[in-house]
Amino acid sequence: MVDVLRSRPATENPWTSLRHAFEVVVASRGEQSDRDRAKLMYSIIESSPVLRAAYLDRMDLIQRGLVDVLLDRPTGTDNRVVTRALVGAAFAALNAVIETCDPDSNGPDTFAADLDHVLAQLEPTSTRI
Repeated sequence: MVDVLRSRPATENPWTSLRHAFEVVVASRGEQSDRDRAKLMYSIIESSPVLRAAYLDRMDLIQRGLVDVLLDRPTGTDNRVVTRALVGAAFAALNAVIETCDPDSNGPDTFAADLDHVLAQLEPTSTRI
């Protein structure tokens, strides 16, 4: 995710850039077998406090990396708190979709559309960070 964000145009809206960074997760759910694997992994992680803690720690490290990338942008700011909150909000949206998207559905995967919908609903009116 950090590399994807780093590859985005520096002048791009940070919220939009974060959505593109999440494409890594979207792509990992492309086929039914991918969704089945994701569901199994999620259930394993959720069933173990140790694995859940490790997963959350990994997600925190990724979020910190995304914050650093946004802060390094020439059009960025040095407001780490606001940038961290923006990245945290985007991750909260991603996690909400991960938790509620039905991987058992035999129809088309709606994960990307669901993510886009949630992010659009939460998009900050100002992403000047």
